[in-house]
Amino acid sequence: MPSAWITEIEHFFISYNRVQGREYKPIKRGGPKVAEETLTNAEQRYKREQKQ
Repeated sequence: MPSAWITEIEHFFISYNRVQGREYKPIKRGGPKVAEETLTNAEQRYKREQKQ
């Protein structure tokens, strides 16, 4: 994905959250492998929390 697209997506989330009265701050960028690992970890954490 071109860097300019990523910048536009980040800007969307920053603006959207600002309108909602929240702050959104991107912390880093990664490729597809990092995205998949992040989503997998979040899904596992969610499932663990639902069992409690």
